[in-house]
Amino acid sequence: MDMSMTEEELEEYLSQPIIARIATVGKSGRPSIAPVWFIYEEGTLVISTGRDSAKIRNIKANRTVAVAIDTTEGGFQSKGVIMRGPAEVEEEGSTEVAKRIYLKYLGSLEHPMAQQLLSMPRATIRLRPERIISWDYKKMGG
Repeated sequence: MDMSMTEEELEEYLSQPIIARIATVGKSGRPSIAPVWFIYEEGTLVISTGRDSAKIRNIKANRTVAVAIDTTEGGFQSKGVIMRGPAEVEEEGSTEVAKRIYLKYLGSLEHPMAQQLLSMPRATIRLRPERIISWDYKKMGG
């Protein structure tokens, strides 16, 4: 039985304000995982983060990343996505990207957290996945 999400289901799922976890490789060669907010547009996962974050340093040294996004309602009531591929780091336009992400998660740019985050230098991570694995166990009838 195919439990993967269609492109439409994937886009609907990723439009929700759920947390992603991005895995990068640090200088020591060890993996590093961090929770992040994101938007998914035109087949690209877009993340805003601090310009001087470990994620940015790691990606500048090794562009290979993996991202996991999953939710569960218990038991087999889970769905998720894993994406893999090379990421790109951009600084230009990062404030506008961050604003779109904060609207998704906070509902307003007037939110104190949005104001605080926007006051910090931002960078954008873009992942155009080479591989996407998705699942929706509800398709099993569970």
